[in-house]
Amino acid sequence: MNRYDRSSGSLACGCASRNLGFTLTELLVVVSIIAVLIAMLLPSLDRARGEAQAIVCLGLHKNFGVAVMLYRDDNDDAFPVFHPLSPDLTPTFEMTSEIHNTFQR
Repeated sequence: MNRYDRSSGSLACGCASRNLGFTLTELLVVVSIIAVLIAMLLPSLDRARGEAQAIVCLGLHKNFGVAVMLYRDDNDDAFPVFHPLSPDLTPTFEMTSEIHNTFQR
């Protein structure tokens, strides 16, 4: 019957006890393995982040295209003209007669 006696640090049978903790070498090996795994994982995470940004960008472009098409449907197939420097410094959409006449059917 092998029972561990905490006060003496040995087994009850009188055998020499083994250190029950991890050695520094074992801890360093585990930390280095974790570091290698993280180094292998980071490039794939960056690639996934880039693909997610591309998908978001594509969705925004699609929504802008849909907005322009809805504007054209409501305004006799005229394209909106964007003037970024309006007098009050707010972006506005305005339809000019030249562009309106160009795109009329």
